[in-house]
Amino acid sequence: GAASILLERTERAVAKDKSNGAALALGAGALAQLGESERAKEWMRRALLVDPDNRLMRYNLACACTTNLNDADAAIDLLGPYMAHANAAQLRHVAADTDLDSLRENPRFQAMLAEAEARIADVDEL
Repeated sequence: GAASILLERTERAVAKDKSNGAALALGAGALAQLGESERAKEWMRRALLVDPDNRLMRYNLACACTTNLNDADAAIDLLGPYMAHANAAQLRHVAADTDLDSLRENPRFQAMLAEAEARIADVDEL
């Protein structure tokens, strides 16, 4: 129910402003929850075109990819810019977020996480 309501609201918002990245990203999540995979991916692409540097949006889209779309590669691709700039608190969140559990054994995810942790450790040593 909630995903349907959210989708309806985001569709209205996007109809008024096609460059509303937040609405596109929320709509993509709703579409993923509703099982509309292809449409969700299209909305994700549009959201990234409109707001490519929004790391929080990328993180949330990655969670939709893992929880609803079963697309680990897309999730990791989306997480790359987030992890490259994540601070220690954000890395603790990544470690605790159950939405990312399906990625934990993925070598690409492990490498990305290790790189981010090393970057944080280097900063802490300064």
